[in-house]
Amino acid sequence: MYCCRETCRRVSGVLTSRVAALATQMHRPDEEQRPPMAGTGMAITGAGGFVGRRLVRHFARKGWRVFALTSDPSRVLRAERVTAIRCDWSPQGLAAALGQAREASVWVHAAARVDFGSGNEVELYEANTVLSGCLARLFDSETTGARLVYLSTVSVYGNPQTPSLEIAPRPDTAYGTSKLLGERLCQAFLGTRCLVLRLAGVWGLEERPKLFVNRCIGEALQGRDIAIRGPGLGKRNYVWAGDLPAWVERGVSEEWSGVRLVASPYTYTLMELGKIVADRFGVELRIGEPRDPAPEHDVIVPVPPGVPGTDFRAALALEAETR
Repeated sequence: MYCCRETCRRVSGVLTSRVAALATQMHRPDEEQRPPMAGTGMAITGAGGFVGRRLVRHFARKGWRVFALTSDPSRVLRAERVTAIRCDWSPQGLAAALGQAREASVWVHAAARVDFGSGNEVELYEANTVLSGCLARLFDSETTGARLVYLSTVSVYGNPQTPSLEIAPRPDTAYGTSKLLGERLCQAFLGTRCLVLRLAGVWGLEERPKLFVNRCIGEALQGRDIAIRGPGLGKRNYVWAGDLPAWVERGVSEEWSGVRLVASPYTYTLMELGKIVADRFGVELRIGEPRDPAPEHDVIVPVPPGVPGTDFRAALALEAETR
């Protein structure tokens, strides 16, 4: 099992000094020289990615001026209210991008590296921890009044923890640990100006699918049968990527701070999700032997009543229409 506590102790000192060293490369103006940031401008990092592109589209349609930070501007929505900003994700690149998005009163940090396996720890910590800390440090030094929404993950809770704001996260993967450390750096620099949204698995049509249901959709779209190992009785309430912008919008409009959990009000077993996808696209669902003999567990993220959410079947139909 991945040892989070040992890893946290080993890397926290290194990361703290690394962020501090990188921060010295950034210009820090005096308090009275900080440019005010107000209005309806929103900056979105990772704007060319799976989640980022939907955020850009949603908020542009809502009338926001969107500053879309991405390493590949060709992947960003072309619209009158959208300004694509190339960013190479170095400290200097972040500083330059922030300078081009000074009208943004809200930043949504959606850029991240997602990897549920092992062997890429360095890349995960660089992307999800070190650069998040650099962004928060720069954000704190060069903005006044602007707020940051940090998109995190329920992977900060290791198995078999049940995601809850009442318990301390104990991640058991490098990915979960890197995101938790990123959370803490952003909160340490920004305090109440930072909102952390811990997302349940985000599902939808994805170019490089990692989540089980996203892989199912990808296979089915290519006319291939879906394979599931084991009985698939574990329950999930994954959040649809199409619903996520409404969560961000609500958090911004109601000025949330601290940490919130984001998930769907609808719960399905993994088998049910696979069967719905298979039926929708006319392929077969095949059941194989489980890789792990341990019992499947539920990962149900508690959500308050009245949260935004689209039923899986209805959302899948919408995904199919937009492919």
